[in-house]
Amino acid sequence: LDLGVPSDSTVSLAKLTATGTKNSTTFLRGDNTFAAVTSPDFVKLASGSFSSNSLSFDGYFSSTYSHYKIILTDLIPSTNNNGIEMRYRISDSDVTTSDYNNVGQHGAINLGTGASDGTSSAEGGSKFILQQGYAVSNASGLCLNAELTIFNPLSTSLYKHYHYKSSCHYSSATGYWVTSSGGGYYDANTTALSGFTILNSAGNITSGNVYLYGVKA
Repeated sequence: LDLGVPSDSTVSLAKLTATGTKNSTTFLRGDNTFAAVTSPDFVKLASGSFSSNSLSFDGYFSSTYSHYKIILTDLIPSTNNNGIEMRYRISDSDVTTSDYNNVGQHGAINLGTGASDGTSSAEGGSKFILQQGYAVSNASGLCLNAELTIFNPLSTSLYKHYHYKSSCHYSSATGYWVTSSGGGYYDANTTALSGFTILNSAGNITSGNVYLYGVKA
């Protein structure tokens, strides 16, 4: 009994009736069309966890992306009320000269009294400050979280800007709750950046994570 089953049941590219170019750089879509694989506009490039005073990232800036998102999660300083900071890197080394300019606005509420305040800035510092007005408590259950953006780090004609948003407690769980937003730039030169470093103002960062994403224009 011949049921009409072909002797060769292998489905090869040649046997597919889908339209489009069939090769190793394309995929078959649900509408029966071969299409090229395209990279997403927002891509995770690297991540790391703290085990000392600082964590550096180098070699991830490229012409593929116009700016970069940095996410900091659950950062805890080893000493209570230290600052979490950032430095740019050029040629795989931290830039430590006093040419960082940082300004931000923070909202801070004293959880005991309800008191609140204001704004702050720093010109000519040796790093960017990722929380304004208050340092970061390491009391039980407390940490800093932040989101940063570095714009066009490979430009050789423009100063390198960054923006940030952060939140943390100061002093203790019953002290101040602080949220900050702001940004800054490094004005010594317009040299392309190779990376960045997240660091503690003094002592180590006990724990926490950094995630780096590239964003297309």
